[in-house]
This record gives sequence, structure tokens and C-alpha cells, in this order.
Amino acid sequence: MIANIAIKDIMTKGIVTARPTDSVLTISRMLKAAGIGAVVITEGHDIKGILTEGDIIRKVVSLDKKPGDLQAKDIMTSPVRSIDDDFDIEEASRIMRDLRVERLPVARNEKLVGIITQNDLTRIEPALHVILREERELRAMKGEEYDRLFSGICENCNSAVVDDLKITEDKRLLCSECRGETS
Repeated sequence: MIANIAIKDIMTKGIVTARPTDSVLTISRMLKAAGIGAVVITEGHDIKGILTEGDIIRKVVSLDKKPGDLQAKDIMTSPVRSIDDDFDIEEASRIMRDLRVERLPVARNEKLVGIITQNDLTRIEPALHVILREERELRAMKGEEYDRLFSGICENCNSAVVDDLKITEDKRLLCSECRGETS
């Protein structure tokens, strides 16, 4: 189920971009005006990096630097990994988890077309739980075993997307830690 949902179906399409030479002050104002937490830094069609509110706090504000004196290229995260828009959300979740990032630029034919965020994935998650629960119940009515691992959010600890969820006897999707399994 989760593997059948493509990134292009849930990504944010109206993305804000900036140039590597734009000042951090200008980008901060763009973030505020758009009500977003990051901009993708591009040069032509090339993705050069990503600049987040966290970058501004850690690399500018906390060091008492002047945002008008710095350019995006001075503090952006680069290189940045992008993901193809036909990848499924399970793969995007895995990549984001492994890279420990909350956002991934999305490309089609190496051209920026959107961004996928943890919020995008979380927005789709409740519907996935309903679908999985219905499938579990149907299999249970048929007397079928259901010992498959899933990706998603643990129904007990609400951990970010993990890929070791299993259905428990009380019909909940739990991660290995909440099931009491140790590695």
C-alpha cells in the first residue's frame, strides 16, 4: 500500500527557491513572507543546496553574525540529496530517516519540481493506518497470518517514520522497541 503512493502525489509543488548569492537576510524575509521553513538554493536548473530556518539559527543568529553580510552559499547545506518524483513515499521516508533530514527536493529529469517534507508524509499517514487496519481485519476474518513489516509511525511512541512496524495481537502497528524486541 505505502509503496504505491508516488512522491509526486503528495509533494509540495509551489516551492520557493533562492540563488547562492542571495543574502541570508533576504532569504529570512522570504521564509517569513511565505510561512515556510526552507528554500531550495538553485543556479539555473541545478540544485545547489537547501537553506533552512535551523541553518539560520545555528550558523547566523547563535554566532551573532549579521544576516545581511552573509550569502546563502555561506551557510546552506550542500550538497543536498534530491529524490525523483516517481519514487514512492516509503523510499522517501527511508532516505529522509537515514539522512536525518526533514525535507528533500524532488526532481523530474534532474529539474526541480517540488519538495517532500516530514509534514507531507505525516499528513498521509493517518489514511495509511486506516487502510492497513482494514486489511488486517479482512485477513483476520479469513484466518490468515499477518506477519509483515511496515513503514510508518508507531502507534505507541509516535516515532518518526520507521520501517520495522508489526501488527500486534491488539491490532496496533508498533515498532520493535515498543513490541519489546531488542536488536
